[in-house]
Amino acid sequence: HIIGLSIILILRGRITELLHSESRRKLFFGILLSSYPSTMAGQMLGNIIFLAFFNPVPAFFMTVLPVTMVERTAITLVAAIVGVPLLLAIRTYLGETR
Repeated sequence: HIIGLSIILILRGRITELLHSESRRKLFFGILLSSYPSTMAGQMLGNIIFLAFFNPVPAFFMTVLPVTMVERTAITLVAAIVGVPLLLAIRTYLGETR
């Protein structure tokens, strides 16, 4: 979660430049850098809701940590892989607005 927040605070201007780039590679990294913090924010919200309703023991989260790491990495990669052609299609049909 700290890495996701750091990405936003340190690279926010650079991410915007990457997302407006014509290069597919730069666009991929822009979507990757923007989808990771959003994925982590969604996970944090889910954990807070889970804690509020079920009050599990702290060891519960340590046992699912390896699965969560793989899952969040996969979600971030899929978001970038799907996001590049989607964003390019939107730009083609609707035009890019800044």
